[in-house]
Amino acid sequence: MFKNRMLGRIGLALTLGLTLSLGTAGVSNAAESRAASCPAHGKRFQMSGSNRVYLAGPDDVAYAIPNETIYFQLWNTWDGLTVWPRDTVSSCFGGSHLWSDAFLIRDPTSPRVYLYDDRIGRFRWITSEAVFDQYAFARNKIRLFPVSPEEVSWDNWDN
Repeated sequence: MFKNRMLGRIGLALTLGLTLSLGTAGVSNAAESRAASCPAHGKRFQMSGSNRVYLAGPDDVAYAIPNETIYFQLWNTWDGLTVWPRDTVSSCFGGSHLWSDAFLIRDPTSPRVYLYDDRIGRFRWITSEAVFDQYAFARNKIRLFPVSPEEVSWDNWDN
């Protein structure tokens, strides 16, 4: 009797596992398809017919960069900028935000680099060198200035 119950449970587990694998295969492919048709986090892009530059942010937000002054506070060149279809922001992101200010900063007493995000009015810690590189930020744009804990957001800038 015990052996039959164990075999039944194993069969049920195998059946459920197979069903789960088959059932989630379409979800995975749909997510991969969407990801392939949208700018990845860290990519700068424009939509066809527009001069506005956007940054695909880590929090499902497309950050609109209003002018060259803000742009060149984060990057040195236009290299890496791509053009996407006109509906990219509405179809790929949960929202967009026009940055009125954004810059990189590091407290002289700490190795942590932050991005000032005016959307939340605080500094967001860029969590690693890999994330910094993913967003292609320019190291020579980092400002040295004291950063107090009250100015730092718990919402880190990551991927």
